[in-house]
Amino acid sequence: MKSTTTTSSTAPLWATLYSRFSSAPIELRSFLIFSTTMTLFQLLVTYQSGFKTIKEAIIPITGWLMAQGYISTLFFIFALVFSAGSAGQRNRFRLAVVALLSLNVFHGVQGIPFYDDNDYGNPYLIISKWRPVWTIVLPSFWIVLLMTKRVTAFCKAQK
Repeated sequence: MKSTTTTSSTAPLWATLYSRFSSAPIELRSFLIFSTTMTLFQLLVTYQSGFKTIKEAIIPITGWLMAQGYISTLFFIFALVFSAGSAGQRNRFRLAVVALLSLNVFHGVQGIPFYDDNDYGNPYLIISKWRPVWTIVLPSFWIVLLMTKRVTAFCKAQK
């Protein structure tokens, strides 16, 4: 008896991923690239000893974990951009990213009394007066972009 199984011709995985990435609004694509880049850079400067001077230079501005607010959003932003979930799922993924970024802003606001720029001779103890730009302004910027009409329409669209 002959087998009559047929294979369906589907697009390769990379083509599907590229199609979903390119169909996402520029705000989502930008945040996905930014958060991924910051996470990879954080891992590089943390675990490669050759980057110690760079790490010591940016710690006063970014804090010990510069990608803290972005590492936690990676799952949700990837799921939002690349999943074929329902509109409700995509909106929940977006709100999860916004909630995590809001926690980053809250953490930055809590640190305001300590932004004194005192030099203790140890770069790991210095807190720059520019840290609010990294901990409050930048996450707030991403929150605003993730709540735009274009992103909302993308989240509500049926795939």
